[in-house]
Amino acid sequence: MVKSVFRGQGRPGRSWPAILGGIVLAVACTGVGAQNVNEPASSIFAAANNAVKQGDYNTAYRQYLRLATNGYPEAQFNLGLMYQRGVGVNLDPAEAGYWYQKAAANGITEAMLNLGTLYDVGGALGPDLNTAAQWYSKASAAGNGQAMCNLGLLYTRNNNLQQAKYWYDQATQAGYGPPASFLQALQQLQSQSSNN
Repeated sequence: MVKSVFRGQGRPGRSWPAILGGIVLAVACTGVGAQNVNEPASSIFAAANNAVKQGDYNTAYRQYLRLATNGYPEAQFNLGLMYQRGVGVNLDPAEAGYWYQKAAANGITEAMLNLGTLYDVGGALGPDLNTAAQWYSKASAAGNGQAMCNLGLLYTRNNNLQQAKYWYDQATQAGYGPPASFLQALQQLQSQSSNN
């Protein structure tokens, strides 16, 4: 799992308390200190996380950007989140996608999930349900239960009930039970199919 102060993939309509309420510190925060050239990446990342916790998004952005441009995948992911949510930067799904792709290329499963979501919900990157399914599949292959659930939802929306049930079952086995509303939608479609 990504060690980030941001959590979730940022679904539209979520309140700021819900978004910021999920903040989890990745490492022990030591405070924002001077950034010398030899400072370890983990210390810079911890300082950036601390800056987010304190609401100093400009500092966090600069520190994440410094790390991200040098290939630090967790910082790439956090920049993606900042752009996806418009936290400390202008809301920019295309820029979020850029950073998520870099993080995904470095193995960050949550970045794969978030790319799927960006393509699934549309905006600057979509909608492109085939690409969304590809990213959800990559995250699912890495064991991400939410991506499995999102695949189930894609299949439900496309009336492929057998695949939808398979992915909901996979999500449940991975410890991410699909929301009751997803299962209700699947049951309704199954009922409609059997009545036709």
